[in-house]
Amino acid sequence: MRYLLLALTLGAPLTLRAQAYNDSVVTPRGICHVWAGIPGGSTWSRDSSYDRCALDRAPVLAPGSRMPPSPFDEGGANGSFTVVVNADGSVDSSLTRAWSIGMDSAFYRQILQTMRRWRFVPGLRAGKGVRNGVWLEVVTPKWRDDTLAARMEWSYRTGALADTLLGKWVREPDPEPFAAGRTDSIYVGVIRRLVAMQVVTRGPSSRHCLVVAEADPIRRARLTAIARRLLADRNGDGVFAGSGCEADSNAIRLTLPRVHRTEDDRAVVYPSGDRLLEWPRNLHGERWKRWTGRCIGAADGSGPVSMDCMAGPEWRG
Repeated sequence: MRYLLLALTLGAPLTLRAQAYNDSVVTPRGICHVWAGIPGGSTWSRDSSYDRCALDRAPVLAPGSRMPPSPFDEGGANGSFTVVVNADGSVDSSLTRAWSIGMDSAFYRQILQTMRRWRFVPGLRAGKGVRNGVWLEVVTPKWRDDTLAARMEWSYRTGALADTLLGKWVREPDPEPFAAGRTDSIYVGVIRRLVAMQVVTRGPSSRHCLVVAEADPIRRARLTAIARRLLADRNGDGVFAGSGCEADSNAIRLTLPRVHRTEDDRAVVYPSGDRLLEWPRNLHGERWKRWTGRCIGAADGSGPVSMDCMAGPEWRG
């Protein structure tokens, strides 16, 4: 009886040690640590989970799980994430995080929020659900045709060591163009942003000319008056010339081509101009005779439209 009690006493710690960080098992893929830190690392031992290689079955994303929305920008989303799946299939939102992301930070926050609401069929070890840290790579095309309506279609793939959330752009029918009044609101948002960026600037004896695609004289005059106010000096004097300035060789043209309406009232404009002073700004940049840009914004609703722009010497994305 004494030997049996001793064996039972020694046997209990062995069960606990099977979940220790340094313990390992032999698998068809080789020797594998059973209990490991979550992918990407953590300073807390309590954050550890079962290593993927020690599982009999990896976690599987539950059918019908909601996928992230399409990115608002023309680029895709390529980054690395840790998704920690609990033994019941829920996601540990406090440990699920992004490790590398791109420039569209708002979109990556949407991806992360979506992941934290996912449900999985949990990973199995010895027939029981266990916690597992999933290393997830998000891979999408880098660019799309920015002037056409499209949506991102997602598929989830489970791998031997890491999972992949794969996206691809799928064309959708193009909506009707914006009405003239809404288009003018978009143009005003573009002008406002270009002035704030100092792409369009005042200068000694500068004389700007607004060229608007498909605008009748009344619309063009109204937009020119707005642009004049946006670039007015402290005395309220504007620098945008009136009608007929297109023929003035000394005029600095700001050209606003037609607005592209894509999915979800997304507006895209490719403005251009005749002069770009000191670009990049505040970095002792050069002066350029021509510049091109790209502006995007959400034109839903009926209020003012805020546009986000990029510009540079003959830049075209």
